[in-house]
Amino acid sequence: MNIHLNFYPPLQPDVFGELFVLEALQNANPSSREHILQRAYELNASSLVNFLYRCAQSFPEHPALRNVLSDWSYDNESRLAYLAVFANGLHSDTFTEELRLNTYREIMEELSVPSGDLLFIERAIFGKILALFPENNLQIEPAEIQLLAPVQIAAQPTNNEESNPDILSSLLPEEYCYVVSDAWRQLDDIKKLTLLGPHLVEIFHHQIIRSLAVHPGQLEVAQELLYELVQILELSNGGRYAATIMAFQHLCANVIAALVQFSHRSADAMDWADEIRRQANALSTLTREGQWMIFQSSNLDRIDMGLTVMVSHYRHRDYRYKLQRLEAIRCRSNNEPLKMLTYVQAAVAASNGFDGEDEAREASTVLERCREYTAIVGTPEIAASFAMILGNLTGAATSYDLGQTSWDFFVEVAELARRYPEPQHKIVNSVLNRLSTYFQNKIKSGDLDVARQALLLARSMIESANTVDYEDMQRLYVGAFFDSPLLQFVTGKPTLYEEAKEMARFVASSPAVNWQHNDAEYSCIK
Repeated sequence: MNIHLNFYPPLQPDVFGELFVLEALQNANPSSREHILQRAYELNASSLVNFLYRCAQSFPEHPALRNVLSDWSYDNESRLAYLAVFANGLHSDTFTEELRLNTYREIMEELSVPSGDLLFIERAIFGKILALFPENNLQIEPAEIQLLAPVQIAAQPTNNEESNPDILSSLLPEEYCYVVSDAWRQLDDIKKLTLLGPHLVEIFHHQIIRSLAVHPGQLEVAQELLYELVQILELSNGGRYAATIMAFQHLCANVIAALVQFSHRSADAMDWADEIRRQANALSTLTREGQWMIFQSSNLDRIDMGLTVMVSHYRHRDYRYKLQRLEAIRCRSNNEPLKMLTYVQAAVAASNGFDGEDEAREASTVLERCREYTAIVGTPEIAASFAMILGNLTGAATSYDLGQTSWDFFVEVAELARRYPEPQHKIVNSVLNRLSTYFQNKIKSGDLDVARQALLLARSMIESANTVDYEDMQRLYVGAFFDSPLLQFVTGKPTLYEEAKEMARFVASSPAVNWQHNDAEYSCIK
């Protein structure tokens, strides 16, 4: 018989398990009681909260619940869990409406950045309070709604014009959002302002995203929802909770990203995105101990990055606008690696679309800053974004003086590919595609020396990438370069005869390459 000492099966049935734990807590001395609760919180805070909710519902008058009130000398985070469970999780008449609202306000005033278990706790307490107001007759248990990770939408266009199932599946249930937001609307202004926490913002957030996802090109419903939320946030003035501000900034960043993701291409969409940026900045203030403060999160950078991407795809603003958004990100950076990464990611959209020598000089300044940030941060993620910038500039360098030639940019980006050859970074693939186009253009123009250089650079880049993915990179290399020299030879222009023969030998000898071309063409080269 195997005994697993670290496995503790749940106490069954539930109600007996709840009573057993409450009796054990009641009979324990104060220090033991504190140790049990603190250790349970450290192991699994959200399960502890759920369990104590059930205890409060099954045995609302049990003295153990009140003994914990005086015996748990909690730290800051577990104190919030404690307040949520014991001040608002009980249905006892001892806990008045005023006490519940005041406790929620106290929690939110101390909660700066909600995440993980604290988001769960805030959601649970919000729903408990809302359900207790008789005027809305709300029958919900927000604590039972599955807690998902915060929705994060990439600011990149999708090929799918319809709703994105991956994003929609990460949203709160549609009916839940509708019922809860409608119940909140029935409250008077004081109660509405008190309960204006991150979960309420999350509900508006998910309603707006769902509207943008399922109604491409239609903004009216999403705009009305955001307008309603902004109105109540403006009414709260300096009394806004820091956690609410952060949730609103996250909403704004995702809404702008969703406009790109779901192909809202109109000038009206661009104007609305600009207005969202202004609202996010205007509503980022709060008061603490009589002092005005500006609350800034990385979501403000995501907002500016989303706008640069939006302008690159839909061209409703000029290049100067991109530079303004980049400068806003830089001014908030404080030399933090994450901010530097965001700047370089946003700069990808600013590495094309410039017009004239003045804007080309601005692009060169951005390039140098991105090169510096990439060297400082030194991660594959920032290198991949910088490689995209270099790739974009290989074409622009043929028309503008950027301080480097197209070939210089190719050599630099090939070095990044050698350093980060893994396929998930997509640097090798991107460089091969651009080098292949460059190579073919040089053949057409008769510049065979430069064409040979491009071929050798691509080949050396692949051969120096000694990774488990080497054979996959060989396929990419052959796919990008083989057809061009072959075509030149078999059409009676053996301008790259030696290169074509070398490529054929490579194809014949590589176990990675599946030969599928016409045998006659292959025999011509052999």
